[in-house]
Amino acid sequence: MILRWAAILAAAGCGAKTVVVVTPTVVPTRLDDEDVHVLFHDEAPLGAFGEEVGRGGDERMAPGRTVCSEHLLVRPTPATAPKGGWVYASPEANARRGGGGGEGDHLAWVDVVPAAGLEAVIGDPSALAACCATQADACTGWFVDRVFVGSGTFHHPTGGANWAAGTSFTGVPYAFSMGSNPYATPDCGAWQLELPRAADGIYALGVSNATFAERTATADATARLRESAIAGLRAAGASDALVEQMREERWCIDAFPGAGGEQFIAQVLAYIPLPKAAP
Repeated sequence: MILRWAAILAAAGCGAKTVVVVTPTVVPTRLDDEDVHVLFHDEAPLGAFGEEVGRGGDERMAPGRTVCSEHLLVRPTPATAPKGGWVYASPEANARRGGGGGEGDHLAWVDVVPAAGLEAVIGDPSALAACCATQADACTGWFVDRVFVGSGTFHHPTGGANWAAGTSFTGVPYAFSMGSNPYATPDCGAWQLELPRAADGIYALGVSNATFAERTATADATARLRESAIAGLRAAGASDALVEQMREERWCIDAFPGAGGEQFIAQVLAYIPLPKAAP
């Protein structure tokens, strides 16, 4: 990203310090690997379930914490900031943070000094699966899984390389992201878009190549699942042998017309529990 330097004098006279704020010269057309949104309120709804559209709005799109939220584990996270400082904002959240109105999501940039925050991960996969199966109205495919905390200022694009400073904040939650819950449906779901995260284990995903036979697609997905699981175990510093404890959680098989006839792509999600560290 090309940056320009804007110098702002923080104090006048002898010994004045210069605070340098780096602002982008361009507004990206899309964000890669990030889906962070501005909080409308100062209180973060960690563990609140919501629909996928909630990823493009504010926390009011989510019904809030439910009985199934009790199976999510809340834990602290190190000081982190959204990638590149980019955040999405609903029209209401954008206006509250000093931007304009209008419809649809707005893209803002936040100059922030991050502080430690909180995240929610799946604490008990079996209990969450049971809760979602019996109380579907308390369980959706997405939940608020991280809140970003810090001190800084929102900036809103006004055209070209011009930016307008919005509201500032100090030591409070200002943005959130959403994670996937694989137990909202028994088959295809949010887990295909974002790998779930658990407190005491890892999830692995196997995706097949497109084939002309459903059986071939499932076999290919199973083989790729094992490869993915071993890679995930190694990344977690765990033994490859734990792959034998892998249990399949969800399957999704998509059929579509292709050159030469109907083709299939299979995806399979599995969970592997990890040994708990000694106290």
